[in-house]
Amino acid sequence: MNSKSINRNVWELTLTFAVLLLGWASPALLAAAPPARTLAALPCSESFNGPHCWCKIRVGCTGYIVKDFGHICRYRDIATGKKADCAARCTQAAQAYGTAAVQASGAAICANKGAGIWAVYAYSVVGASDWENNACDTDQGFGSVKCTATPQVCKCPAGWACNGCSPQVDGGITSDGKCKRLACQPNVILPPPANGTQIGSPSWGFSWGNAFYAWGTAANGGAPNCTGGGYSITWQ
Repeated sequence: MNSKSINRNVWELTLTFAVLLLGWASPALLAAAPPARTLAALPCSESFNGPHCWCKIRVGCTGYIVKDFGHICRYRDIATGKKADCAARCTQAAQAYGTAAVQASGAAICANKGAGIWAVYAYSVVGASDWENNACDTDQGFGSVKCTATPQVCKCPAGWACNGCSPQVDGGITSDGKCKRLACQPNVILPPPANGTQIGSPSWGFSWGNAFYAWGTAANGGAPNCTGGGYSITWQ
């Protein structure tokens, strides 16, 4: 056997060994570095004849609506897995809308719901827009908003007595939001009207004993200065 034949045989053996080694190693290599997965999603088109996927961010399934996305997908009627796909799409839409935008609606939520702790979620439903009569799936959560009522304090200006307070003092805190001021005394025409008889419509003032009192308004400078009221808002 000459040197050329030997070299050729060595080359063929080396090539064969390399092919076998590569074939042997490929499964391990593939297992170590799997290809990236793509989340499967059902196809959507308004040309399909199936149900819609509806999505809203709201307080409770039928509560105050923070954001209405409307229908975000229409499926083929025969498609399976529509409920899970709709929930995923609604979650994605809600995440894109963002927590900051949801929390910016805190005042509106408290005004609508009143004092309490209210959970806010994205909700999805397949096949109907009538949320009152269809079960809603809870998807993306945004925590809860705590609405705490803060009392309103109304103080009468100097020269005007508080109403609904005791004692009824000049510049006092009024419990009913009204301030009053003596306009005329005495009333010399007898008998006087019954106490509390309103004067004018809307009421300018009222009679009490032999005197007439005026209600404070912005026009006559007697309107109370009110602070507080509404709700303090805490997200948790």
